[in-house]
Amino acid sequence: YSRKLDGLRCYYLDGVPISRTNKPHKQAPLSHITEQIKSHFNYEDYVLDGEIIYLNPDGSEDFKKAISLARSDKRTKDCDNLYFCVFDMIQKDKFLCKQPDICFKDAYERLKIHHGITGETDSWFTTYDKNILILKQVNDTELDALQEARFANNWEGIMLRNGLAPYEYKRTSNLLKIKEMQDIELE
Repeated sequence: YSRKLDGLRCYYLDGVPISRTNKPHKQAPLSHITEQIKSHFNYEDYVLDGEIIYLNPDGSEDFKKAISLARSDKRTKDCDNLYFCVFDMIQKDKFLCKQPDICFKDAYERLKIHHGITGETDSWFTTYDKNILILKQVNDTELDALQEARFANNWEGIMLRNGLAPYEYKRTSNLLKIKEMQDIELE
């Protein structure tokens, strides 16, 4: 399980941020993230998959602000609050051929090891570099804490992954969004 982010889907291939529709994101607003990835990450062998999020000073996400900034041709001071939250790491050759890589559980360990994350953290993110975050994954034993944090922080929901399934290049039942919905009937 992990928290559901409210951001723009993005993967980094050959040092270029690419959208869900396989088009390059604007370079200027994400240049600080791209530079951090290039200075710390071997992007020749792997693809990072995640989301671009905008974090307010209180830690809340602002989806509209993330879209507005990421789609702009200009870089403003607010772009410093754009973060790339990584939740998967796929071998580049497998990614390009859309072949299965290792299962998610092993890919998450590879991601942590590659980025030098040796222990667990109390935060729902592990900061790898100033604007690169690794999304913390938890098992059933920590689900209650994740649910409490979700309600306390007004997160959109929780993601449930099948840890034994490999990365898929489409929507899949191995990755489910858990959101509580409220409805009401009125006359």
